[in-house]
Amino acid sequence: MRPPSTVEYFSLGGLIALWWRPRTRLVPWIVAAALLAGLGCWDLLARSGAVDFILVGLAGYELVIGLTDESLDASAG
Repeated sequence: MRPPSTVEYFSLGGLIALWWRPRTRLVPWIVAAALLAGLGCWDLLARSGAVDFILVGLAGYELVIGLTDESLDASAG
């Protein structure tokens, strides 16, 4: 993984991956996406409110970043 000073974009999963090194390298991005999706649906579940589609979109962004990150492919092989 590259040092934080050379990261090209911000990703919550990338931030988590700086401190947590699970066996499967995609897990920090999956955790970040699940957290953001849960927060986006929280009002719907708690008070029958609306879904925050910005947070759901950010969850999708986290998954795309995790799946397309080239530094993960380079370190895996």
